Amino acid sequence: MGSDFLEVLHAHDISVGGVGIRVDHAFSGYDLSAEIQLLIKLPSKRSFIAQGLVRHKATKEGWEIYGVEFTRLPPEGQADLTAYVERMLELGRKT
Repeated sequence: MGSDFLEVLHAHDISVGGVGIRVDHAFSGYDLSAEIQLLIKLPSKRSFIAQGLVRHKATKEGWEIYGVEFTRLPPEGQADLTAYVERMLELGRKT
């Protein structure tokens, strides 16, 4: 998350507008106001790069949750993400 920084993160939730990223540490020393790139991997789909901005931070059950608003999604990624979210909603699962 950020320039010159790579970490495998886990999504707390995801929608077509953004993603909640769950970490067990803070990103101290990194400029979280800068646009970031995220490599998104959905089940059974090719990964894609999304760009976004951190809009909020919360603590939940010992985890730091960073809310990232997508600012740019490739068309294929947006289509895959929309289909994934719709499928999860049909199954009654949290996305």
